[in-house]
Amino acid sequence: MSDRAASPPPEPLTWRQLCAVIGWIVLAGSVLGAAVFVLDTFRAGIGAALNAKTEPPPNSGAWWILVGAAASFVLAILGRRWVLLTLSALLLLVALVLTQGRAGA
Repeated sequence: MSDRAASPPPEPLTWRQLCAVIGWIVLAGSVLGAAVFVLDTFRAGIGAALNAKTEPPPNSGAWWILVGAAASFVLAILGRRWVLLTLSALLLLVALVLTQGRAGA
């Protein structure tokens, strides 16, 4: 037998901590989605410049990025995570530019 005392079980997450964890996960997914969207748009632009028949990505991708950024923003407020709030606000601005910039396309 060991003389070490058994460590107590870990504390369960509070609802604020849970909101923060979910917010970080949603933000990570939105950033990856934004990167893919921008790269696809860049690829389509290069294809158009080379006179290839490439199609730009659908505008629905930008709207999903906007929804994810907004959800992450709200979860950051609920979880009181200021770095998450700042990064979510920046991605929200990028998503607004992506959706409004392609509205006429």
